Amino acid sequence: MNEISKGMKVPVGRIVMKVIAVPLAIATLWCTVYFGDTLGVPVETIPAVVKAKKHYDGNSVYNTKYVGGRAWVQSAETPDLWSVECLAGKEMLVGYVSKDAYEKIEIGKEKSIKFRRTRFTNRIDVLAVE
Repeated sequence: MNEISKGMKVPVGRIVMKVIAVPLAIATLWCTVYFGDTLGVPVETIPAVVKAKKHYDGNSVYNTKYVGGRAWVQSAETPDLWSVECLAGKEMLVGYVSKDAYEKIEIGKEKSIKFRRTRFTNRIDVLAVE
């Protein structure tokens, strides 16, 4: 028989440790996989042709939280984003650039893209558009 069925109290410390241990184990596993996937991956440079430029306006995002039975609305501002879509070989890559770089880049021109391809997920992370 376990302790609960005998009528004995389970120490609160055990419950707290189990509640903390599971999320901690999940976070540790995620960090291990992420760092194994991205750390030490070489940065490569490839020429690519600019196919499109897009500007996303900044915005306000509103989140509602209920505290003590009352609704509290919190707002957060999102910044403007400037992206450049480039064709490198057969792959379309998207990189985010500063406003100054966005204004200088012309569609149809060749640019140099710095990127890294992750180990496990084979995802391409664009680091710079030059």
